[in-house]
Amino acid sequence: MLSEILNPFINVRNKIRTSTGWEDLKKEEESLYTSHGLRSIPDEEIFEIWGKKVIIDSLHYASTEDVYPKLLINKTDNEWIGEILHIGYTSGDSTGRTYPKGGSIKINGSPYLENIYTSDNDISVICLKRPIILPNGGKFLFTGDGNVTYNMSYRVVD
Repeated sequence: MLSEILNPFINVRNKIRTSTGWEDLKKEEESLYTSHGLRSIPDEEIFEIWGKKVIIDSLHYASTEDVYPKLLINKTDNEWIGEILHIGYTSGDSTGRTYPKGGSIKINGSPYLENIYTSDNDISVICLKRPIILPNGGKFLFTGDGNVTYNMSYRVVD
């Protein structure tokens, strides 16, 4: 009985009390990945990871107006379902959503992306405002018709 009371003070490792005694807490394993490139694209997949926690720590890219990122949190063929980077907008009496291109981010804002700069010839520089946590993974890609230069870092938690 006395050893059970003193055990947490003597042993400095993280333990949890179970019906069979004290067991070590299992530490989650994290892997850090970086991806960067210069592409002329119709589609450039950065990652597709399902069933694991993914944390996107940073994203910085420059692209022509017709190139934009897509972040899918569901496996689906419908690009509007489970896509979390879309931009909401209003036009007259209607509302809708559009792709996260430089011009639409600059005009309408985005909870995840920030437009740093847009040139006269519609080349935009965009970065991530805050980390994005995907509890069940997802798929990230750039799509459109044009060029993109990007740098991204993300973690995968097992």
